[in-house]
Amino acid sequence: PWARYQIAPNGSARHHGITAVSRIPGHMELWWIGPNASVEGAYWYEGNPWARYQIALNDSAALNGGITAVSRIQGSMELWWVGPNESVEGAYWYDGHPWARYQLAPANSASAVGGITAVSRIPGHMEVWWVSRNESVEGAYWYEGSPWARYQIAPNGSGYRGSDLTAVSRIPGHMELWWTGTDNSVQGAYWYEGSAWARYRLAPAGASSGDGIASVSRIPGSMEVWWLTGRQSIEDGYWYE
Repeated sequence: PWARYQIAPNGSARHHGITAVSRIPGHMELWWIGPNASVEGAYWYEGNPWARYQIALNDSAALNGGITAVSRIQGSMELWWVGPNESVEGAYWYDGHPWARYQLAPANSASAVGGITAVSRIPGHMEVWWVSRNESVEGAYWYEGSPWARYQIAPNGSGYRGSDLTAVSRIPGHMELWWTGTDNSVQGAYWYEGSAWARYRLAPAGASSGDGIASVSRIPGSMEVWWLTGRQSIEDGYWYE
């Protein structure tokens, strides 16, 4: 059966914002927003107990903002969160080096109560998305050898300011993103290599509460999305090639 344990004691975390990755089979790493708006981390290596550390000091994060991470290669991890001034902040780790921080988007770029999500579709690529304070859906991408570049997925008024976002890459030449619209619909956007981003509606107005959304791609020809509704149920959408 499942077994439970505690990583950090009472008072260690805010009620919103947690993410994790596994970069090699014998490893797991976890991050969350602390009660004083710090960014906290914990890591586990096979044969050793969990250990905790701090990525960013107090007042480094929006207390109710999102946090997300990817591991694009075995020797690297990358983390992003919403800053206290509605910036998008990043931190990266390479095997043998300490964590380093940078800013992905300046102040007033992101909603302080919104989510953030990311994927790495190939080893030399990362992509991050968030909802802005103007309720647009924004993105940024990185390719090895080039600086970060930003773009817009959906214009102002397209995304609920408090929406979580979720994304998958089911094949190397594809990415798919979902979020809650301002009318509490479930909105989606997809990208195929060689084509521009395209948008669609997955579920009608009123379908989502905006409080949570998650997705997986378990095989290359399938995707599944779940979201919370205003009736406190969990709804599902699935796609098969």
